[in-house]
Amino acid sequence: MSDLDKDAAASQAKSAASDEKPAAKSAIRLPASLRNSLRWVMVALIALVVGALLITFAFYVPTQQKLDQATTDLSQANQTIAGLDTDKATLTAQVETLTKALALAEQHTYLLQALTGVQTASQALADGDATAMTLSLQRASQALDSLAPNVDPIYKAALEDMKQNVALAQTKMKADINNALPHLELLETNLKLLEDNLFPNR
Repeated sequence: MSDLDKDAAASQAKSAASDEKPAAKSAIRLPASLRNSLRWVMVALIALVVGALLITFAFYVPTQQKLDQATTDLSQANQTIAGLDTDKATLTAQVETLTKALALAEQHTYLLQALTGVQTASQALADGDATAMTLSLQRASQALDSLAPNVDPIYKAALEDMKQNVALAQTKMKADINNALPHLELLETNLKLLEDNLFPNR
């Protein structure tokens, strides 16, 4: 091959290379409008992320803190309620205990009133004072009436017998106050036995 042919071939090769470079550049270069659009998209995405972060810190975090505080307050309130329930149960038990103690005290009071009435009637009989004896027997009868609804049913029959003896004493003393003595003695004995049964630890 002559020198002229070599130069021509080299020139053609350079020309072809120079033609390929612009083609390659034009193949990967984006249009200006598209590049601008991509820039705006990136800006919008960044703004969206920043906005989301701002919303999170401005609203979510305080709201979460309030929720945590409300949860803590609710837990404390529940503990307070549990404590109050315990106190209520304790107070209820104390009230029940005091109520039972009061009922027993009332029973004992009525029983002692009946016993005192019988003993006073016996003393009035010994003194020959029919008026005092009548009043004492009335008090004993009233005390037995008050006692009857408050005692255990197993003692109901015994109380009825006592009330009958009071009535017999009131009836028989009209002829002679000494006729009431056996009934008064039986009443006193039975009332003391009832007291021993109802209040053994008095």
